[in-house]
Amino acid sequence: TNAKADEDFVRINEKIAETLRNFIMNSNAILGIIAQNMKQSQTALDIWTNNAKLAAYIGDINLYVISQKQCLAIINEMDESSTLKIRYNISERLGKLLSDYSPKEAMEFLPDAISNAKAVGNTPKEIELLSYLAYCCQETGNYYGNIECVDNVLEKTDDKLEQALLKVTKLKSILHIGNSGEVINMIDNDIMPVLDNFLAKHYKSKVPYDLVYDSWLKIFLILADALVMQGNDRSFEILTMLFDIIERNKIQDETFICDCKLTLAFANT
Repeated sequence: TNAKADEDFVRINEKIAETLRNFIMNSNAILGIIAQNMKQSQTALDIWTNNAKLAAYIGDINLYVISQKQCLAIINEMDESSTLKIRYNISERLGKLLSDYSPKEAMEFLPDAISNAKAVGNTPKEIELLSYLAYCCQETGNYYGNIECVDNVLEKTDDKLEQALLKVTKLKSILHIGNSGEVINMIDNDIMPVLDNFLAKHYKSKVPYDLVYDSWLKIFLILADALVMQGNDRSFEILTMLFDIIERNKIQDETFICDCKLTLAFANT
């Protein structure tokens, strides 16, 4: 802070920048920081944008994220009308990328991108970004946020199969907040009949068959968990059916099988 207050601060940075440009192996990141110190916003933005491209090319996620964050910091100090689209694009890219690596951090960027998609009427993009935010909410334990995101997407589709699959994605969150009765009711009345009908008739759909089957299979475990929480003996019936499906279809998912056995152990206590 004291250095930046020095009257020679900008002049010194200019000389450093002039010297470093002669070195081919010099890091663009350093030039970006110097350009910011010199209050050359557009130059700094160009450098950090190029740095982000290079980071993406070599697969350096950390450098890519840092570069994009620097771009955002610079954009926020510039004329909003000319940089608004860039800001939303960066927010979208960072939100998607960080959802797997740092869901909590991704949640800082996704709402901005969602608001923009909604404002311009890009419903497919809004749905896509809401799904990322729903995932981040679930991963960070924000179960009410996950439910809200899924409900927002549900309002945008009339397809019964899509609605059923969307409701599946919020079942665990509903269970985590203690509404086991709602989970059982939703599975029995809104989800399972639709998925059973799809799997029985094999009708054509843009939704992959394997996705529906996997969701259908995992619903049995969620239903069993909800019934166990209520102390309902129907859980044994569901688990028996589930283990039979696993055996008949030679399912090899060890984690899923382990979860089923844990639920059975819990039901027996």
